[in-house]
Amino acid sequence: IPENTEKISSNAFINYTHLKSVTLPDSLKSIGEDAFYGTDQMESVFISNMSSWLSIDFGNGLANPLAWSDTSKLYLNGNLVTSVKAPDDIKEIKSYAFYGYSTLEEFEFHSEIDNIGASVFNETAIYNNTENWDNGLLYVGDYLVGTEYGISGAFEIREGTKIIAGRTFAERTKVTSVKIPDSVTIIGQQAFYDCSGLTNIKIPSSVT
Repeated sequence: IPENTEKISSNAFINYTHLKSVTLPDSLKSIGEDAFYGTDQMESVFISNMSSWLSIDFGNGLANPLAWSDTSKLYLNGNLVTSVKAPDDIKEIKSYAFYGYSTLEEFEFHSEIDNIGASVFNETAIYNNTENWDNGLLYVGDYLVGTEYGISGAFEIREGTKIIAGRTFAERTKVTSVKIPDSVTIIGQQAFYDCSGLTNIKIPSSVT
């Protein structure tokens, strides 16, 4: 993709089944819905700046070129990405940043992160590691970033949790109660969207 490109439109590479690699410029700001849908031969996505990657607005999970192929790999300045430490200049992790990237094993947040989008870690090695799950809730360190699809009943978020990511409980219609500890300061966008069975929740005063 040429330098200075800021947007890849929806469906731009849909069903490009022979597309095996793509290099994305630091200037890229958004990728539209389903832009890489069907690119099941994708092997390599090359970037040169992690801050730029984490700032891309993905239209949905399949806008991410890492999502469709089980063999796709992310390379930062030529090095395979298996773990990421959030850069100091990043305050927000955008939705779907690593959606479907099965090679991502670790992610380290820093204390200045003030928002986590939806489905950032879905179908990554982090997501598939049972040690990161607690009673149907997915944690990365002190951050609640996801839930199992079929969860039901009452839930107590782990003490010490700082942020609840966007859409974490969205459409979990069988969840009836959620207890949020005082350690939580931020609840992401649509975190409880369409929780039609939710009858008991208390937002602590610590949430800003």
